[in-house]
Amino acid sequence: MVWQAETMVDDRTSTPFVRFFVGTETSIAASSIPTAGPARLRVMLQMASIVAFHAVMLLLGLGIASRAIPEAFVANVLGYLHKTIGITTPSPEQVRIIALIWIGATVLIVDGCLFFLSL
Repeated sequence: MVWQAETMVDDRTSTPFVRFFVGTETSIAASSIPTAGPARLRVMLQMASIVAFHAVMLLLGLGIASRAIPEAFVANVLGYLHKTIGITTPSPEQVRIIALIWIGATVLIVDGCLFFLSL
């Protein structure tokens, strides 16, 4: 089941209110996803790119957390990033956790933008 917000107007008081509409995944998908042609291909390509982005971020995070990516490389990349935006570079003990925070923040920002663009 899928919940969707629907804005209604009360007949007695003429005030707007929000109620939730419950529909099935099939009825929602049938109304929003194209079934053929170039529009369907575009939707599939967008979905594949979102999945690829998340897979790359997950692999990067796992590589940093498991120390498969050398600490010197991570420190160098973080140093360039921090100097570019004008903030202090982390100490060598903090490099891995700060890199994971940057990856998590990037995923949250991208997902938030995708969510708000889809409304």
